[in-house]
Amino acid sequence: MTLAQARDIALVLLAIEGIILSIVPLIVLFFIVKGLMALRAKMLILFRQVRLVFSRIAGQTEQVTRTLAQPMMAIEARKAAWSGMARAARRMTR
Repeated sequence: MTLAQARDIALVLLAIEGIILSIVPLIVLFFIVKGLMALRAKMLILFRQVRLVFSRIAGQTEQVTRTLAQPMMAIEARKAAWSGMARAARRMTR
């Protein structure tokens, strides 16, 4: 075997080794991407459910807030009306 033949054989072996070593990370990357796509599909379903729950909570919170704030607002409105009438009455008596 001459030096040129040994060089050619070594070059072919290095090329095969490079191909094999690059195939392993590509296979791992393929399965990672495949898993992420499956996870994304499941997460979209979960995000829709979470959004639905949060919208229900927001609606209930708004309803409770209105229910609790309505009497306070009525009291403040009556208070403002009475204070306005009292001011008007004071002005008329002067």
